[in-house]
Amino acid sequence: MVIIQSKTPYPPCQSCTCTGNQCKHFGFSNQREWPELVGVDVVKAQTIIESTNPDVTVVVLNKGGCLAPTDLCCNRVSICPDEQDHVKDMPKIGI
Repeated sequence: MVIIQSKTPYPPCQSCTCTGNQCKHFGFSNQREWPELVGVDVVKAQTIIESTNPDVTVVVLNKGGCLAPTDLCCNRVSICPDEQDHVKDMPKIGI
């Protein structure tokens, strides 16, 4: 996984055993999934995610290098951009 941009310095992983809406049982009360952002410009999506859930940092991956992370971090949301810098897959916490 390669980071190409981030609003804040890359935080240490807050390890968890869930992703997206599965994390509601673990006390995460802010928005956890953003299906409405698929196809949206990456920079706009990053701003929306970080404003609707201030507990996470968005990690934008390299185009074509969007491998699933090996660890689940509930304080991070990875965005996989397509060739036009639009969100390719649904962003959600833990991935």
